[in-house]
Amino acid sequence: MKKPLVLLVLSFALAAMANAAPRVGDSSTHTYLNIDEDGTRMTGTKSIEILDIDAADAKNVLYTVQLTTTLDGNPTIEIETDIYRADQVISEEESAKMVADCEKLGGRRETFERDAIKLDACVETYATNNEVGEIWVASVPFGIIKQKIRNPEINLEYSTELKSFVRGQ
Repeated sequence: MKKPLVLLVLSFALAAMANAAPRVGDSSTHTYLNIDEDGTRMTGTKSIEILDIDAADAKNVLYTVQLTTTLDGNPTIEIETDIYRADQVISEEESAKMVADCEKLGGRRETFERDAIKLDACVETYATNNEVGEIWVASVPFGIIKQKIRNPEINLEYSTELKSFVRGQ
C-alpha cells in the first residue's frame, strides 16, 4: 500500500496539544481515500497516537508514536511504531496561531465540520516537484484535519479527513 510521505511528515510537523506539548494519549483518526495510477480505489482509516514521551530535558524530547492503518473491507491492520524528536512536533498553541495568522501565512480560513466536530481551520495550498495539494490545519492533536494530494505525473490521488481525536492526559 502506498503511503505518501507528505502525510507522515506533515502530520508530525503539525502535532498539537492544548496550550502545552503533546501528551501521552493524544490521538487522531482519519478516513482516507487512495486512488492509484490504475484507478484502484482504497479506503480505510489511519490512526496516530502518542504512546510514550521520553524527556531528558526540554531540548531532548522523544515521542513514541503508533500509526495504525486499516483497509475497509479487509481485516488486515498495519501497525507501525516509531520515535519522533521534539522538533518534529509543535504545540496546539502554535497550531492555533497558524489558524489565527492564516491569511498572513498565505492560506485561507474555513470552518471544518464533520459529525459533532466543528473547527476553525487554515487551508494551505502547496506544490512540490511532483505533487499539488491542500492541507487543513486546526488546533487538535497532530494538527492536520484534512488533506488532498494529487500527483499528476502518475495520476495518483490521496485524501484524508479527520474522523475523531482525543487529547491525552
